[in-house]
Amino acid sequence: MKLSRESVEQVAALAGLELTAEESEDLARVLTRILDYAERLAEVPVDGVEPRANPWIDAAPFRDDEPRPWPDPARLVSGAPDTDGPWFRVPLVVDKR
Repeated sequence: MKLSRESVEQVAALAGLELTAEESEDLARVLTRILDYAERLAEVPVDGVEPRANPWIDAAPFRDDEPRPWPDPARLVSGAPDTDGPWFRVPLVVDKR
């Protein structure tokens, strides 16, 4: 499916995006490749294939979900450069207003 630069510009305008002519052309080319790939995927025969959220579910081993003791908080923060009890201290990155 060939996507035109004009179509990209129309969608960009609806989304409130400002694109240069070069960006629109590049995006049209990339989106065309994505849509072409989606069309190819739609041609794959999937009759009799059960839908799955994770195709590797049978290959992934799971551990038993059992409670385990929680590590000592002081040990967890022991390697940090600056702590306050069981907490990490970090520089302020947000203005207090």
